[in-house]
Amino acid sequence: MVLREEEPDLLGIGVEPAIAIGQRALLVRTPHGNVLWDCISMLDDTARHQITELGGVTAICMSRVGRRGAPAR
Repeated sequence: MVLREEEPDLLGIGVEPAIAIGQRALLVRTPHGNVLWDCISMLDDTARHQITELGGVTAICMSRVGRRGAPAR
């Protein structure tokens, strides 16, 4: 799992080496809370810890119906 700064307040979250179509999620950081844009199938413990240190996730947005594989709390 890799978190990479794409630009200020925008982090890409993906798996390396890429699997399948190389999906990634985006973590958009805002003063009102962080938004996870799209999701990937799995976040490992290290990635979850890094996201928690960045303020966690306030909302999740899924841009495509096909990405609703297994949303869970």
